[in-house]
Amino acid sequence: MIGFLIGTSLGLLIALLYGRFRGRAGEIEVAVLMPFFTYLLSLQFYGNFGILGAVAVVSTPIGNFVQSRFSIGLDTALAIIVAVAYIWFRSKGALSVDEYLSAGLSLWAIFGMNIGLMATAGPGFMLLGFAVLAILIFLSIRNPFQSLNAAPCGGELGELARREGFNCLSDRTSYSVYKVGYTIIVGGKLPEEFPQWREVVECMLTASSSGVWNKVLGYGFAFLPGIVGVFMEPGLLALLLIPALAFVLIMLQGSYNVRRTRKNLPKECGEVMDEYAEFYRRKVKEKDRKAIVID
Repeated sequence: MIGFLIGTSLGLLIALLYGRFRGRAGEIEVAVLMPFFTYLLSLQFYGNFGILGAVAVVSTPIGNFVQSRFSIGLDTALAIIVAVAYIWFRSKGALSVDEYLSAGLSLWAIFGMNIGLMATAGPGFMLLGFAVLAILIFLSIRNPFQSLNAAPCGGELGELARREGFNCLSDRTSYSVYKVGYTIIVGGKLPEEFPQWREVVECMLTASSSGVWNKVLGYGFAFLPGIVGVFMEPGLLALLLIPALAFVLIMLQGSYNVRRTRKNLPKECGEVMDEYAEFYRRKVKEKDRKAIVID
């Protein structure tokens, strides 16, 4: 339990400090790393599997700890539960339209990474992680806008969406445009700063929505780190490989989503969407020069 106590406390402290500078979205993005910190610390207390013999005792300044894969898995599992509960409550109505899109992409991959690390302790922990992930996916499908801070669109934007049979949500600070089911979500800054915003919204409204296969594929990415992790031993290699895999999955999923959306757009939308993509990239970079824009 020592790894769990120190890891979650450290992760929570960093999340709160980071959130003071980057807002609630930054806090959530760091809070999801609590299981990573827990796994890293648990390895120090329980994980020297290079020691010969069935049982090894690791001496530390704060006590002696028996080498145990189960302890590593248990500490990480508890940290995942704490992280999920914390994010669930802290994310309610917390994300702007832009943050909702980016956080949704990264959080699933990082949850998968946490499960992959936990799975190195054994198949039982992998199955437990998959069960937690399945529950999160169910809750996300049931209430997809739980974390979104947006209100129903008014004016011309709202009329445009209703005319095409869609609901519409918007905020006051964002530039993104995307669809979730029968709801189109539009950043409130877009109509103010991009003259061709009507064409962009109309193009997005006419694009076909994701099919069942695309949804399964999107959520399926989150299970891959767990499948990889169960074939690895707890240790430094897992700490390097599984987070790297999660980052690759974020980039692949983001690229796939962009390509699929562009493919589903009418041909006449190509020029205006290229202009919008350049506009969006410029605005994101103005907010954060280190931001990664997938287009």
